[in-house]
Amino acid sequence: LQAFNVCDYGIAQFRFLENLLLIHGRWCYRRVAILVNYTFYKNFVVVLPQYFMGFMSGFSGQKLYHDVLYQSFNVVHSMLPIMIFGVFDQDVSKRVSLQHPELYSMGLEFAYFNKKVTVGWLASGVWHAACVFFVPYYTMSANGNITNSDGKANDIWLVGSVVYLLVTIVVNLVVVLESCYLSWLTAFGVGFSMFWWFLLQGEVSGAISGTMWSTELYGSTQRIAESPMILFVILVSTAMALMVDVQIKGIKCIRYPTILQKIQAQELLEAQK
Repeated sequence: LQAFNVCDYGIAQFRFLENLLLIHGRWCYRRVAILVNYTFYKNFVVVLPQYFMGFMSGFSGQKLYHDVLYQSFNVVHSMLPIMIFGVFDQDVSKRVSLQHPELYSMGLEFAYFNKKVTVGWLASGVWHAACVFFVPYYTMSANGNITNSDGKANDIWLVGSVVYLLVTIVVNLVVVLESCYLSWLTAFGVGFSMFWWFLLQGEVSGAISGTMWSTELYGSTQRIAESPMILFVILVSTAMALMVDVQIKGIKCIRYPTILQKIQAQELLEAQK
């Protein structure tokens, strides 16, 4: 009794362990493991394009992102969706978790956090970074293409604005792909990130207030919105980045399903009856 009184937390009865381990403990393990891997992944995606830019510019030291946007990446542009995931996501319901205690074995087998999984996340980060940089770079600047009807050439700051927008879109949609429990909070988190991109990009470029905060980005938001080619580049780059993830997930689910995926499929079939 004395030890119980001085401990940080205590469990009054052993039967309470059932919910604590099989439901909440398993949920939390999965969410935290994905959150940790995602943290490294998203920073790969935002940082690697700057290294690619270094190769393309002969390591001249030319920046790709504006400082205001870059410093806001982990603060507002990629913060809320993964936070909502880490708190609320559920792979299966409480009832199913209790009906299938074998799901707990995935934690004992380190199914969500091991070297193979982490390398997969980092490889995905490299691929996404390549897609969001090289497609806009070669379309907008490398070969002298004109993307706007005014005939003006694109500078590196406009390319960087598009790259940063793609980074924001891709890393937030990856959270959606990882989520098993989609709700209005998921949509709110992605919308929150995109709202802050439009707010900061629009203000720095003068699209909102008309004030010239930055000579480098002035007018860039309007040029992005007015160019069908740039909008198409955004669509293509996002599809190229994420379709690989979708296909890999589909192949694994069909050919090498985990215990969780088998149970999810079983529950889905029962729900459709």
